[in-house]
Amino acid sequence: MNSKFILLSLCFVAFFSCSKDNVKIIYVADTKVDCSGVAPQKCLQIKENEDDEWSYFYSDIEGFDYQSGYSYKLKVEVSKIENPPADASSEKYILIEVLEKTKTPVSLVKGSWLVVKIKDKTSFERNPTITLTMPQGQIIGSTSCNKYFGNVVIENNSFKVNTVGSTKMACKSMETEQLFLETLNEVTSYKIENDQLKLMSSDQSVIMECTYMVERE
Repeated sequence: MNSKFILLSLCFVAFFSCSKDNVKIIYVADTKVDCSGVAPQKCLQIKENEDDEWSYFYSDIEGFDYQSGYSYKLKVEVSKIENPPADASSEKYILIEVLEKTKTPVSLVKGSWLVVKIKDKTSFERNPTITLTMPQGQIIGSTSCNKYFGNVVIENNSFKVNTVGSTKMACKSMETEQLFLETLNEVTSYKIENDQLKLMSSDQSVIMECTYMVERE
């Protein structure tokens, strides 16, 4: 009787030890990246330790509802897949629990901005856009009609655009383009509030407001 009890206890411990070995804590980055599998695709970035480098994750995590703009700490179960298809993962990941979900702060130079207000104007047939590239100091986007490009100097909260050029396509109305470029030239500083970029003139008046455009996956 004692030997049976010991044997059952050993099996019980072995079972749960194996199950525990299949459970991992992983971190998931706030953006997907371009990667190549059978065809070009977007991949999650994961790592098992906070100090590790991000690695591409070509598969899916069953039960995980990923949302761009958030970083995650997950508890997952990992199991082997017998005879996986060619170019497919040999492991299956199943979500056990979302341990942490953290919204990534909006960055001035990550992604693009949609201009929603220029001085008193809030209605646009086509909204202008702003994209900044650092440390190169470049600004590009749409004037609502043409594509524009120029140099920008950003230091602390100062924001100054120089040497702006644009394509020369004629549109039905050039009013928004003219207002946008004139106002952009008046900007001297910026602030970000509630995921909204506010560009200000020298007297600290808000003369342009923009909403963040998350990079499409």
